[in-house]
Amino acid sequence: MALSIPRGATVNAPSAERLRTCALGGDGLWLLGAAAALLLMCALPYVLSALYGPADLERIGTFWFMRDFSQYQAAMRERAASSSWLIHDHFSAEPHTPALMYPLYVAAGKLAALLHVSDLSVFAALEWLGRLGILGAVYAFAATFVRNRTQRRLAVLLTLGTLGLDTFAALAHAGLDALGAHAIASVFPDAINPYLEVSSFGALLSAPHLMFGLALTLACAPLYLRAISTTRRWWDVALLGLTVLTLSLVHSFNTPVLATVLVGHAALSGKRAWPAGIVAAVAAAPMALYSLLLYATDPFWSGTYSVQNLMPSPAPWLLPLDYGLVLLAAPLAWHNVKRWPTERRNFILLWIAAGLVWMYAPVPYQRRFAFGVQPALAVLAAVGLVELQGWMAARSFARWRMRLVNYAVVVAALSTSVLVYLALLASAVSDKPAEVYLWTHAEAAAGQWISTHSSSADVVLASTELANPLAGIIDGRVVHGHIVATLHTDAKSAQVHEFFSSSASIEERSRILAETGATMVAFGPRERALGATDLSTQPGLTEVYDADGVEVYRVVP
Repeated sequence: MALSIPRGATVNAPSAERLRTCALGGDGLWLLGAAAALLLMCALPYVLSALYGPADLERIGTFWFMRDFSQYQAAMRERAASSSWLIHDHFSAEPHTPALMYPLYVAAGKLAALLHVSDLSVFAALEWLGRLGILGAVYAFAATFVRNRTQRRLAVLLTLGTLGLDTFAALAHAGLDALGAHAIASVFPDAINPYLEVSSFGALLSAPHLMFGLALTLACAPLYLRAISTTRRWWDVALLGLTVLTLSLVHSFNTPVLATVLVGHAALSGKRAWPAGIVAAVAAAPMALYSLLLYATDPFWSGTYSVQNLMPSPAPWLLPLDYGLVLLAAPLAWHNVKRWPTERRNFILLWIAAGLVWMYAPVPYQRRFAFGVQPALAVLAAVGLVELQGWMAARSFARWRMRLVNYAVVVAALSTSVLVYLALLASAVSDKPAEVYLWTHAEAAAGQWISTHSSSADVVLASTELANPLAGIIDGRVVHGHIVATLHTDAKSAQVHEFFSSSASIEERSRILAETGATMVAFGPRERALGATDLSTQPGLTEVYDADGVEVYRVVP
């Protein structure tokens, strides 16, 4: 991460004329190299998993927030053979009306059926396209505001390579705790929490809708500024509207924030910008209104994806730890930024301010609104760090002092992301410290058997760990498969633990079967780990499958 600039040189934002031309500006080969490095970095966990992963475990889905993958798989599977775009929740047993959710995966399922390929193949293709989309969008976003090559490249590296300062915070917590300063230690987090909304690194190994959501969000910046330029054409405004509409379908949580930025900036910029602001607001409105209506009026969907979708934002005083270098270095850019064209300066400042305000909205999932703030901070941080380098060079700082600053910047930028990435590689090999493998081969085989011997009317009772991947491959539902997607998740989890506990009586298990409406029971190593040793003597259960330590029972009325 080289930081150098000729003494006395100044770096200004690009003029509108320069933005009409291709922004690559000699970065074509650099971008190809960055794409190759990015793909290799993302491919390494898959390679290690295939070559050295645990022999008895089966990995499907993502390496980041792995338990969410089954939701996407269920959406792909349900709509693969249907003309409808509405899906059911397979993680909860209650009857409910289908809803428009995860349209990207619904489309992926339909495409898989059309091409006669597996859902997982289409999902994998979306993953790799999403990663390239993020790289391209991050570069285009940075190039919209800065034309200096060093700044552009540094902004891309900071966006995709930083993960806050949680490593230092966790070390500080442990050190203070060891010294007995428990009150002071409690101020710092005791673990690394690489939230996707306050960083972009994790999005590269997360689900495709998050990748495309980030890419589409960032793409709206150059599209909007093009749409309000003096040379705009009607299709510039139309393309902006189409991009916002697509974003609302792919990642609806971020659309209100983006609409706030575009409409607010259009109001500040005058009549020339009003068409772009109005089109963006109109494009964002349908999905926003649908979601608002769904989560406000439907008891099932509001009780799952709204009330239980707990994603609180970090306390304001912890933002420097979560954003890290990009937030700390962003103020250094002000000397340069104040000379930017007014429209671009106002845009990036409004972009950051709106995201920071929205992320404290009084809703359970408030952290989702921060999506896209980190790349904007990274642009300012890149400008500020280059400014700092030029400032030190102009004052003839000793070479060792400049190196010390650069080393500190590199450590601050990469410490957490490198540690998290190494932990992810270790998990690909050993399933620790993160459990990236959803189930064993024996459980997967039993799941496939249930899939072919059950219907949409069936409800499977199993441990949450087994029910989670199972819900993605069956037509029916499970009792408890996800902390968000299962209605009344705490009560359902308690029922599962009670049923499989060693102390549960025959009467208690019969009651739970009746209360949950279960028609099938899966009993394997995870269920035995909860305490139960044998279900064969339970009245009302008939064994229909037994292989490699996994049993399946049919509930007989």
